Amino acid sequence: AKPEKPVIALAACRTSTQGHDSTLGRCTATSLFIARKNPPLSLKSTAIPETLKTPIVLLRMTGAAMKQEFLLEGNIVHVFAKFRAEGKATIRLKQPALDITISKADGVALTKFLDTLFLVHTKPKDLTTLPSIATVTFSSSTAKIQQATQKKMILDTTRDLPAELPPSIEDISVNDKALTQLPSNVLKALTLKRIDVSGNKIAAIPREISALTNLTVLDLSRNALTEFPVHAYLPTLRHLNLSGNKLTSLKHLSRMPQLEVLDLSANKLTTLATDINQLGSLRDLRVSGNRLAQMPRELWLLAGRKLANLDCAGNPFVIATLALIFDEHERFPSLVELVCRAILKSKVEYADSLPPQFVKRLQEAGQCGRCTMPFTKCTAATTALCSLAEVADAYTYVSGGASVPALFRFCSAPCANIIYAGLARRTHQA
Repeated sequence: AKPEKPVIALAACRTSTQGHDSTLGRCTATSLFIARKNPPLSLKSTAIPETLKTPIVLLRMTGAAMKQEFLLEGNIVHVFAKFRAEGKATIRLKQPALDITISKADGVALTKFLDTLFLVHTKPKDLTTLPSIATVTFSSSTAKIQQATQKKMILDTTRDLPAELPPSIEDISVNDKALTQLPSNVLKALTLKRIDVSGNKIAAIPREISALTNLTVLDLSRNALTEFPVHAYLPTLRHLNLSGNKLTSLKHLSRMPQLEVLDLSANKLTTLATDINQLGSLRDLRVSGNRLAQMPRELWLLAGRKLANLDCAGNPFVIATLALIFDEHERFPSLVELVCRAILKSKVEYADSLPPQFVKRLQEAGQCGRCTMPFTKCTAATTALCSLAEVADAYTYVSGGASVPALFRFCSAPCANIIYAGLARRTHQA
């Protein structure tokens, strides 16, 4: 069948040659091109038809270096294409008597390439627009240079994703293509600054994503995530979009200290990370359409500054009766708790190699609702209404007006009693 546009190049495949009566040659990474042979100078000015001056040939090339040249017109014995969908085929020639074996090619590209080859064999006069050998050689060299300097890649299908990404790639988008996981070659592209894989079926993010130390934008919206890797450390990430997933919690935001925009809308969150106050650059927070009963008081402790925008609409906030709830097991801090508080207060870098009981507590650290002292286990807690105007310049919260319930947690009984007394007086006056 004649393709709509002749496909004359088959790049990024492997080929080998085998004489009909000889051993198989070594398989090498190659590109194949169908082109017209440059006419001799003595024929360029004559009246001989151009198609007779310039026979069609097959070029077997590596980069810009021409490896072999084979005449095609009237020289094809057979094409074995049963496994073309798997990227495999064999072209048998008369002169020289050999087979050109193709493997590891893209199945779609190989099929279209063989369609053009069929035209060469049956109706070569229909192929009047084939480039010359010189043009193909130049184009091959230019393509290699362009690939080496390519910075942005938007893929129509997952088949278009090359086995090795260009060494200078910074931006890649694969949207709505039913991906179930992040491709391994994406996780190895250390130059990436932006990844957009929204609208797929990704259910988990491997911890290897921490290797992308230049990543600034990560869009995982509209996937099937139930959790975000707790060990992911993304120190350069500024924009994280996790909206439209199935997250029930998100912890350890402090591992992304440069976050400016965090979109968690349309998930199943019941709590927010208490270390959100450590995001000193956060300006836009979106948590609409979740299952939050209250906001963490730590959100009001963003180093004396406000968010530019906060969207918390569509949450079932619960305005609980003011009450101070003590944890009987934490009225007096344990030795482990005192060690954890010392680590947090001194801002000592800790690794996952610490004993598990320390790591787990440190990852759930919060700040006292009165003295802002860091802690991992609170002594007491209470819920009270807090003004959104105190935390954001612009906010969206339809049902509750300008205030939402905030969860206050305290490092000690004295701090809890002081704040509770003030809240009780305010409630009584109201």
